[in-house]
Amino acid sequence: MKKLLLIPFIFLGCANTQISQNIKNINKSQKIIEKYQVNKDSLTKVGDLYAFFKPSAKGIQITLIDKNLNIVKQANSPILMSGRKLKYFKEKLYLLGYDENKNKPVIITFNKNLKVEKIKYFPYKYAIPEDFTIINKKPVILINTFSPKTQADILVYNNKKIIKIASPKAENGKFIKKYLNGFVIAGSVQNKDEDLLIANVQNNKIKWIKVIDLGMGETPQKLTIKNGKIIIDVISQDYMGAANYYQIILNKNGKTISKKKNLEFKALPTRFRT
Repeated sequence: MKKLLLIPFIFLGCANTQISQNIKNINKSQKIIEKYQVNKDSLTKVGDLYAFFKPSAKGIQITLIDKNLNIVKQANSPILMSGRKLKYFKEKLYLLGYDENKNKPVIITFNKNLKVEKIKYFPYKYAIPEDFTIINKKPVILINTFSPKTQADILVYNNKKIIKIASPKAENGKFIKKYLNGFVIAGSVQNKDEDLLIANVQNNKIKWIKVIDLGMGETPQKLTIKNGKIIIDVISQDYMGAANYYQIILNKNGKTISKKKNLEFKALPTRFRT
């Protein structure tokens, strides 16, 4: 009987430890952002270290820092580029950006010592890289582009396959996350105002697209996958600046499981929010 009573406390202790660690990581990220004047898309955790990028005269400079926020190592990108996002996955650093000379989206792979291992360009000149995820050890990137017929479109480049989300209305992709045998995209589509757009792509085919109108102009702020559920933090704002905050949870079929209103989910100080 005593063993049975101990089990919930063991799980509760593990949960509390994880929550404490998450809070520590958030606090450390805020300190880095404030000290080095970077934003959250420029920053990623690299084992016990942190890495971030900033513009430099040569394009982009990547910096590794230790837990005390001291600089360990720095390196410059080998091309003139603007950076979009930096992520760490299985001993590799991936920097997504835009080559200013070739006018193309590009992703550079670095090892933990900041040595360049690979430079990969993506089609569509003048397209804007927005986000990426890693599937089967390869970057899958989310791009926003423009077409005279369909206005702004969302493109996903997945190992030479291109998935396109386009209509006569303007679509804009913001986030992409690995999900089941594919990925999920969160963005917006221009109707009367901007509405939330979520797309589920499996095996390189669009399984479903869902558009949600929350009454004003919707912009996704964060996309999370947890226990098979799709979680989107959304701000719904009118032209005067009045805003509501929502967290929407969908299942794998696109059905809304939960919709919570007026949550303050932004963890960063106001001046650093993007």
